[in-house]
Amino acid sequence: MVARLLIAVLVSMGAVAATAQVPVQPRIVLQAGSYIEVAAWTADDRFIVTASATTRNVTIWDVEKAIIVDRLSLPSPDDIGNDLVMLTGIEIAADQQRAVLRGRRVSRTDDGFDRPQTWVIDLQTRRITAAPSVAGTRHSNDAAIGEVNRFLTALAGATGMGNAEIKAILPPLPASHDGRWQIERGDEALSLRGRDGRQREIKPSKPLSFSGAALSPDGERLALVEIEAGTGSVTESRVMFDTPFAGGAPASILRPGAYGRAQWIDKDMVMVTPDDTDDSRDPEADGADVPPSPPLLLDSQGQDIGKLPSRCHATPLSGAMIAAGLANCRAIKADRSIWMAGETLKWVDAELPLPAGAFVDRITVDPKGQRIALALTLADKTVATFAMDIEAGTELGQTLFPEGATIEAISFAPDGK
Repeated sequence: MVARLLIAVLVSMGAVAATAQVPVQPRIVLQAGSYIEVAAWTADDRFIVTASATTRNVTIWDVEKAIIVDRLSLPSPDDIGNDLVMLTGIEIAADQQRAVLRGRRVSRTDDGFDRPQTWVIDLQTRRITAAPSVAGTRHSNDAAIGEVNRFLTALAGATGMGNAEIKAILPPLPASHDGRWQIERGDEALSLRGRDGRQREIKPSKPLSFSGAALSPDGERLALVEIEAGTGSVTESRVMFDTPFAGGAPASILRPGAYGRAQWIDKDMVMVTPDDTDDSRDPEADGADVPPSPPLLLDSQGQDIGKLPSRCHATPLSGAMIAAGLANCRAIKADRSIWMAGETLKWVDAELPLPAGAFVDRITVDPKGQRIALALTLADKTVATFAMDIEAGTELGQTLFPEGATIEAISFAPDGK
C-alpha cells in the first residue's frame, strides 16, 4: 500500500515548545488515522496529543491547520516480554514541555502480573522514554486477559458492542479547555464535536500518495513522485521538489507516464523512472506487452532536461545512467543487454558479459560508481547476484540462491564492498 504522506517543516509548536532549545528536524509525516486510546489538549487548545499502544505511536495534531505535525514511535519497556499493554491516560505538564503517558501491562503467563506502566514524552525533542517497571499484583490470567481483549475489541469498534458499552470500557476523551470542542474517536481521523453538535474531522483534505522519494546528494532538496490519474486514458505523474530546511511551497510539475521512483544523478539533476514493482515478464500480466514509461531527466527546479528511450531498471552511474534491455522487465521482443547513456542521452550497449540466457531483475551501483551488482534470474530459473567492475568489464563474483528465491531489492554497503 502506498503510504499517505505530507511534507511538514516542523518548527516550534507554540505552547507545546514555547521555550524549546533543541531544533526538531524536518521530516515527512504520515497523514493517516490510527486508533486513539487516550488524548490531551495543550493549554492553549492549539494542539492535541493522542496515543495508542495498539499501533505503538504518539501523534501530535494541529487543530487549526487540521494536520498531523508529528508522529512518534512509542518504545516498549526493556522487560516487556509478551505482556499486553493498554493505555489509561495522558497529561501534559503545566510547563507544556512534557507529557506523561500512563498505561497498564498484563502478562500472558499463568499466574502473571498486572502492573502500571508510564512513559515520559519530551515535547521539545520529541523523544519518549519508558519508565522502569514497578511491582504489580498477581492476577487471574483469564480475567485480566479477557479485560484487555474487551478493551481492544471496543477500540476497534467491533460489531456486537453498543456505543454505551464501548464508552464504558475505553478511557474518556477530554474536551478543550475553552469548552468549544469535545474529542471523539473516528474511523480515519480525529473527530471533534462542537457545542452545536456538529462534527469536525481533523484530517488532511487532499492527502498526497507518494510512491517514491529521494534526497539530493547535498541534502538540500527532496524529490517526490506521485502517480495520478490523467485525463481520459492518459496516466500522469506528479513530481515535486521541496527544500525542507528552507521552507516554502514545493515546486510541482505533471508529466505523462506512470512514474514511481526518483534518483538523483547529481545535486542539480534527478532521474524519474517507473517503479520496478510493476515489472513482469509474464505475457498474461497487465501491461507486460507495453514498454515502461521512458526515464525523465529534470533539474532541481523541475525543468525538463531530456528524456531517454524506455529501458528497464534505469539507475544513475557517476553522472551518467545504466539500464537493462526491455526484455528484462516486459514480455516483448527485445534485448537483455546492459545499456549506458551519458550527456547525449542515447543508450549504448555496454557489451558486458552476462551468463547465457539470464534476465536482469535489479541493478545497483556502488557509491563510487566503479562497480555494479545485478540481481539475475538464470536460464535454469535459479536466482543469483552478479558483481562487475564496469571500467574493466570484468566479473568480481556471483552468489547463487536456493530454488524459489526472489530478490526484491539490492544495494551496496556505503564502503562499496
